[in-house]
Amino acid sequence: MKNNKNNIMRTNMKILISFLVLLLFIECTSSNENDINSNLAILDSTQEHPEKWIDLQEIADVEYIPLETTDESLISLGVYFDISDKYIITMDHYGPIHFFNREGEYLRTINKYGQGPHEHFNNRYIAVDFDKEEYYVDDRRKIQVYSFNGDWKRTLKMPTNMFHDNLFHYNEKYLITNNRYDDYVHLEKSPIDKMPYYLIDKENGAHTSLPITIENRISRVFEEKIERINKNASVLTSSIVVMSPLLANNNDFLIADYGIDTLYSLKNNKLTPIAVQSPPVHSNNPPTVISPMHYTEQFLTFKFVNMTYIPEYPNQIVDEAPMMMWNRKTNEIFRVKLYDSNLEKKEIKQDMRAQQIEQNNCIIVRYRAESLLEMYEAGYLKGKIKHITSGLKFDDNDVIAIYKLK
Repeated sequence: MKNNKNNIMRTNMKILISFLVLLLFIECTSSNENDINSNLAILDSTQEHPEKWIDLQEIADVEYIPLETTDESLISLGVYFDISDKYIITMDHYGPIHFFNREGEYLRTINKYGQGPHEHFNNRYIAVDFDKEEYYVDDRRKIQVYSFNGDWKRTLKMPTNMFHDNLFHYNEKYLITNNRYDDYVHLEKSPIDKMPYYLIDKENGAHTSLPITIENRISRVFEEKIERINKNASVLTSSIVVMSPLLANNNDFLIADYGIDTLYSLKNNKLTPIAVQSPPVHSNNPPTVISPMHYTEQFLTFKFVNMTYIPEYPNQIVDEAPMMMWNRKTNEIFRVKLYDSNLEKKEIKQDMRAQQIEQNNCIIVRYRAESLLEMYEAGYLKGKIKHITSGLKFDDNDVIAIYKLK
């Protein structure tokens, strides 16, 4: 009994030391919006912005990677990508983890789906540490840690009232996430987390808040209701908008919370304000928020989203909002239509976010084999993508395009 108490005390002391070191570790310019530098770029949703068509071939070096198709390697539409110079790793919700090499050749599949002590049942997000060759699966109430061979290594338990909305590799010691627990339970019954951005210790799971305070959070959930399935069972359903306030550009992280006006960069343990939304987010009802789409050293693509509830199609407010681009070097803001001139001249409207890529300033687009074959038959394709498509079949895996901005 005495040994157990000593072990608990040692564990708690390690977590406390980790917390204190982390507080010293993070350098913060300011998280008080009243103190934010007025010289920051202003992203104004009320202005008329010019429209530009931008060919990704002109601003980026392009790499097309066909993912090998086998009976074991088929990926679904709802998949996340983590990419390094050696691996492409995909994760299906409630499904397996697929490993490909950087040329797209299939390596292996790891399936730990289940309810056993070393399995995961709700694989909502995956973060990857390519140096340690570990991956971290968010299983809602815990994070399961595995080797690249699929060996279970440890379980990180979650604090009470924690529901991760993202999960990224931050550095060799920490993961980074944001908490949306209050989005997934009745708001009147749940505590509101006013400091919802956290670093997570990779060894013990300790969560430490970043110094960003959101006094008046904005929920992505419009409506919750309990629907009875039968006389013995019911289910809670939510009308929710699919957006993310946290994006990664390799080791530079954008934090663009919907409840505050300031956008932050977290890089090398320094939290820096980079832009301000105008008008203030809480000046209108319903509010207009910024939904970031892609973040690089030179560009931020995003959407101004008016949080008007459309019961038949809640995500319409995001899907039909025009894409904006802020040039961080020139401070120019415009409506943008991105396209690839090696394909049909058509705006790329799909979500262009990989979960994370170990290179700076990359845009990731996945092209379905079915769509490429249609463009091939219509004579739209040229160059390498035409050659790749000539060898595809209708039900093959996607072709991944990595656009490395110059």
